[in-house]
Amino acid sequence: MIYVVTAENRDQHCALVRDMHRDRKRVFVDRLKWQIPVVDGDQEIDQFDHGGAVYLIIATPDGRHRGSARLLPSIRAHPLVDVFPHLCVGVVPRNPDVWEMTRLVYSPDIANVEELNRTRMLLRLALVEFALSIGIRHYSCVVRMDFLPTVLSAGWVAVPLGFPTDVDGEMTTAVQIDIDAAALQSVRDKYGYYEPVLTFDYPRPALAA
Repeated sequence: MIYVVTAENRDQHCALVRDMHRDRKRVFVDRLKWQIPVVDGDQEIDQFDHGGAVYLIIATPDGRHRGSARLLPSIRAHPLVDVFPHLCVGVVPRNPDVWEMTRLVYSPDIANVEELNRTRMLLRLALVEFALSIGIRHYSCVVRMDFLPTVLSAGWVAVPLGFPTDVDGEMTTAVQIDIDAAALQSVRDKYGYYEPVLTFDYPRPALAA
């Protein structure tokens, strides 16, 4: 199951959201050693987990987190404008139809490569379907250079917003991902998977919110 969690329905998914934050801590703090806030000893939560954030969360049948992404409207607080504006040549893209894709994470409990690949596929399809459902035309994304080939391999078109820059010892860059019907078709063709992965019954945030 893939859930779209917004401010309006977050209370209905509080256990799943907590599990997501725990996995974010296990990956970003414990494994990758990022120096970022930890809440209650086991949850990675920062200032961008605000009311405008939308989470796409893949869950097991018993409600455990398997993979997720946090999406932030660019006209509100988000890392590229508030922390990493130097990664862009010129002005950081900010528009109602531009959102930042952040905190892509997969559960450390995923048992094998097949499950990981399927989770990655579903999340990528969900990202494009969600964007098309509310009129997002571009995602921005801050990405480490060693992870950039994974981003570029998704099937969508991604263009650089600046040059690779050292961030805390890791070469990091910013890219913009173009979203349209052709992007959805391209991602579906890459995986050979043509069924919709989202059911559009979630509270849809307004682009100008």
